Order: sequence, then C-alpha cells, then structure tokens
Amino acid sequence: MPKISVIIPVYNNEPYVAKAIESVLAQSYTDYEIIVLNDGSTDNSEREILKYHSQLIYIKQRNKGRGAARNAALKVARGEYIAFLDSDDFWTKDKLAVQADYLDKHPDVGIVYTDVSCIDAQDNLVFFNRLGNQLAYSGFIFPQMLKSIFVMTSGVMMRASCFEKVGYFDPKILRGQDYDLWLRLAIFYKFAFINGEYVLYRGIRNWKKPEVRIASFKGRIRAYQKLLKQYPDRTKKLGRDFYLNMIRIYQELGLAHIQLDEYQQASVYCQKALKLLPESQKLQRISAISCCLAGKLTKAQSLIRKILRTDPFLDKMHFYLGCCYFKKGDWQRACSSFQTAIRCKRNESYFPAALNNLALTYIATGEITEALFWFRNALNQKSDYQEAAINCQLAQQKERDLNRYQFTQKTFGDII
Repeated sequence: MPKISVIIPVYNNEPYVAKAIESVLAQSYTDYEIIVLNDGSTDNSEREILKYHSQLIYIKQRNKGRGAARNAALKVARGEYIAFLDSDDFWTKDKLAVQADYLDKHPDVGIVYTDVSCIDAQDNLVFFNRLGNQLAYSGFIFPQMLKSIFVMTSGVMMRASCFEKVGYFDPKILRGQDYDLWLRLAIFYKFAFINGEYVLYRGIRNWKKPEVRIASFKGRIRAYQKLLKQYPDRTKKLGRDFYLNMIRIYQELGLAHIQLDEYQQASVYCQKALKLLPESQKLQRISAISCCLAGKLTKAQSLIRKILRTDPFLDKMHFYLGCCYFKKGDWQRACSSFQTAIRCKRNESYFPAALNNLALTYIATGEITEALFWFRNALNQKSDYQEAAINCQLAQQKERDLNRYQFTQKTFGDII
C-alpha cells in the first residue's frame, strides 16, 4: 500500500499535464501512487497522460467538473495521505517528503499546506511565495479561512481519514469546491503551514476575468450557506464577522456582473448585500447604481435620495439620479441632476459623463446649439471619450433624433 496518493484531475491541459506528472515522478519521496483522472478532455491531454501509463493509475470519465473528478479519484486512492496537484501546476522535488514527514511527526494535524509561487504560461516567475508569512496560518484556522483564500489545492497534503468526518468535494460547486472543503475541514482539524518554494502555480492568470470571479464567488456563497445549515453553532460563534464575509462576496458578485454589463444579476446580489447590512452607505451606493443600471428606477431613486440626505454633494449619486430621470423621460429633472453633479465635481471619472448626458437633455428638448457646447466640454475633459465624439458629430449635423445619440450610464472609474 502506498503511503501517499497523488491526485491529478485533468481537463484540456495538454500543454502542461506532462510537466505536472513529471514533477511527481521526480520527487525525492517515492512511496506514492499517482491517480490521473481525465475529466472528459477534448484536446490531446490523454495522449500526453498515456506516455506515463505504466507509472500511474489512469481513469477517464465524461466531463463533470473538478470536484467530481477529484471525488472519483479519491474512491480508488489507497494512501494514508492524499496530495492534490492541478494539472497545470507542478512541484519542486522535496514537496512530498517535507509534508509527509510533518504529518508523521504531528499526529494532531490533519492538513498541511505550502506556499506557492505564481508563474505564467511560459513558466516565468510572476511573483515568489504568494503568502510569505503574512497570510499563512496554522492551528484551528476556521475564522481566518472565512476571510480569505490562502490554502491552494496544489499545496495541500492531508490525512485520508479526514474525509470520513466532512465528506468529499461538492460537485455542485463549479469553482471554489476546494475552498468549500477546506472550510469544513477547518472546523474539526488543525492545519499547518510549511513555508518554502514547493509549488509552481499558474491559476493566477485567470483571476482577472469577471466570469471566473463570478463562478468562484458563487461557490463561496454556496459554501457559506452550507455552513449555516450544517454547522450553525460554529457560525453563530463568529457572529457579525461571518455575515460580513457573505456581504463582501455578494458585493463582489454584483461588481463583477456590472463589469460584464449583466445589470439584472448585479442588482440582485447588491441588494442581497444591502439587506444584510442596510446601514452601510457604501452598499447603499452600490445597490442604487446597480438598480439604476438594471432599470429598477423607482428603487434606485429611493436609495439615492436617502444617500443624498446624508451627503448632498456626492456627485456620483446626482449623476445616477440624473440617469434615472433621463430614462423616465423627465428631461428637466435629469438636466438639474447632471448640472448638480458637474458643480460638485468630486470624482473626475463622473465629470465628462455628466457633461455628455447633460448635453443629451438639451437634444431631447431641441436645444442643439446648447447641447453641442456641452458635448465639446465633455471631449475637452476626456479626449478619447468615444460616445461624446459621436454625439458631437451628430449635433454638428443638426441631428434631432435622440435615439441616435450615445447615453453614458456606466462611467470610466470605480463605481463605488
């Protein structure tokens, strides 16, 4: 029986999977088995895997996601310890030796994890030791784990017996199923951090994509909801801190959907965050903006008026109040709101958009000369403002059809 089972799920990672496998075969510790689970790859990953067929256990299934793939491999794993390696990452040669030695010497610890260094597609180092000593924790780390993700799957080795207590990966979570498992484990078992360069990690390249962040945030929300249902005593002990984490993730989901112009979904998540913390002025602003963008104008106006009673010079709120009036066809109030936003001029990113939209209110009332003046002002403030450039050209041509003009509702800066 091998001491360690190394599990490598693969989905369309033809360029990298061989290096991942070779990094296991090069380990200084040799009492292990490798289980590679091909999760329905449609590229040539299988060809690369089969180059090592005599040195590993190969399983193939239709695509079910990484959680289901790891679970399928776990069912055939024979090791006392389980180590995970994503197929686009790789290890340095002493990774298994260091972690196995630690677990052997510390029977009270259930999971050990290492730091990771981030690399790009060509193996160039992006940054060394992602965690260092600042974000790494050891012991019973459930409260810390709720606040941030610092345990990376390719850096983990754990006792197989831990799965008997908390179950396997949740296959319904498309992204972040590992974080869900670490949270459940952290309730019952000690974690130990081992510093050093043992894992080279590529996943950082995808994190800036809003669709990737959305999938990850949704996974975290499901994980939190499961904790509330399955372990209410533990979440209750954390009190407000637990809900603050849920609020932060709802907020991030809303902002990611705004980035993708998915305003209806954005407003749903922003309002969920606000419902949990209604006194937050920041959440009031984000929710108001998302409602305006989604066309929930009455709700947006109500929130904006509440905000302006506290801070009457908040230009972004006057800007979005103007947008609400504009969408309703109330040109006079829209004009007044955009003028107020311009006078406040607290946030430079809103200023040219307010100038552009103010000009549109004059187009709506047939005052083309006045509109042209404000379109030109918008371009003076932001020379690469394409909507204002188009509008300026149309106004110069004496175009009176408002539908041909470009209205700006999502501005250039941070909406918060």
